[in-house]
Amino acid sequence: MNDITYFDRLLASAERIAHHAWHPGKDQAIVQCLEDIEMIASDGRISDEQREVIRTILRSGCSNAA
Repeated sequence: MNDITYFDRLLASAERIAHHAWHPGKDQAIVQCLEDIEMIASDGRISDEQREVIRTILRSGCSNAA
């Protein structure tokens, strides 16, 4: 594996999802991602601070700020 960390990959994915053009189902996809991030954080795979960074990015892409 290269030097990109697990968090960096999650961050890049969150940014891509949040900045993607709106389409039907985007908000639901973001809600699912937020739920997944909670599970990843509770498993200890990312820190609470990292979780908050990703949550902030994802919420910025949601039309109703999930």
